[in-house]
Amino acid sequence: MSETYCYFREDGLTAEAVRSYARVNGIALRGVLSDRSGEYGSFRNLQNLIKLGACRRVLMPSPETLGEDEYTALENLLFLVRNGVRPLFMHGMRRVPYSLDARLRVAGSAKALTQYAEQWQRGYGTAFPARDTRQVFSRKPPFGYMVEQGKAVICERDAQVVRAIFRAYAEGSSIYDIFRAANEMPSSRQGTFTHMTVKSMLSNARYTGRRSKKGYSLPGLVDTRTWFDARARFERDYPKPPDAEPFFAPLIRGERPVFFRMGARPASNALRAADADALENELYRMVGRLAAQENAEHLLGSFVTPALNAAQAALPRAQSEAEEANRAFNLALGSYLENKPNAERSKELMKFSDKRVMLNMRVRRVQSQIDLLSLSPDDVRDFFSRARRIEELSEEERLFIVSAFVLRVSFYNDVMRVVYVSPKRNCLCKHDIELKH
Repeated sequence: MSETYCYFREDGLTAEAVRSYARVNGIALRGVLSDRSGEYGSFRNLQNLIKLGACRRVLMPSPETLGEDEYTALENLLFLVRNGVRPLFMHGMRRVPYSLDARLRVAGSAKALTQYAEQWQRGYGTAFPARDTRQVFSRKPPFGYMVEQGKAVICERDAQVVRAIFRAYAEGSSIYDIFRAANEMPSSRQGTFTHMTVKSMLSNARYTGRRSKKGYSLPGLVDTRTWFDARARFERDYPKPPDAEPFFAPLIRGERPVFFRMGARPASNALRAADADALENELYRMVGRLAAQENAEHLLGSFVTPALNAAQAALPRAQSEAEEANRAFNLALGSYLENKPNAERSKELMKFSDKRVMLNMRVRRVQSQIDLLSLSPDDVRDFFSRARRIEELSEEERLFIVSAFVLRVSFYNDVMRVVYVSPKRNCLCKHDIELKH
């Protein structure tokens, strides 16, 4: 028996027209639910059918059928998706996207970068760098360094303490004696040195000037010979499991982390033989093309500004409905407590509670979208400008910008498939890159 139902609430449609459309397109309908009351009574009946497992697909004229505004539509769409129901459109028979808008991902990333640039300005007292300058990115440098005009430099007073710790440990002193002596030396450290503090410093290879996993280098503070001697003793005192990588392997290997390797299956022989740097550069070039200036203007005019205006217009109504639902729930709760509880009163109270929760969630969703899209056109243009210069940026910022446009990277035989967000369309697209050996 068919598990496909049709639901519509448009005035220009009839059940006969819907059944005729279904016959022409080879769809076997089990039933038709129409709702023109504006209260979504038939949609509740559809929800009950879904909960009973009688409905697996829903045929609808358009996405607007799910709700009179995008927030109601999203709530109903999430209900369908969570219950494994496939929604179908009569226009093109395409599936409903599982997000409110794919372009929201790009706009949200632009907002996040804008907020981060403001935090950088407040924290370091200098403008967010336009290019990769090997500066500290969003965290305090290790002990022994200080920040001057946004750049990490060696603090000579603290550096003497760090060098003394490495030198003493390499010469055979105990960690207990080392941290007691370090506490007697002048430094900018507010707390005291402890056993774990010294162990953490002895494990930090960045004191040699080694580049971090996120692409940033600090000035060398400890010479490599001393660091190797200290680490060799550290490995003897605190041995790792037999299958652990030796401490010197990263220094010898010197590989740059390629973020999309995380999504590859280990059995992908083609990926092992491919030039990872070339694939990474090809991905950067693709993001640069997606960040063209005309795409930024299109995103502003067709999505950011209209969506922000729609959210601001929907907020007063959502707040009014939520307040009314809260009052109705409080009255129902008072009546329930004053009278003797029974199954019917409990069921009625649950209806008021569900409606109150749903409408308050809608208020939070609308307010969140207003907060997310409250960014100026210059912020969006600056984000796209940085994306076009992605090869000049730090590795951490490259990863952030790529994740704004690219949803998934996978490998099939000799092809790397990239699923990305198109700033011009509310959909996900795919692009295949051949693996060159």
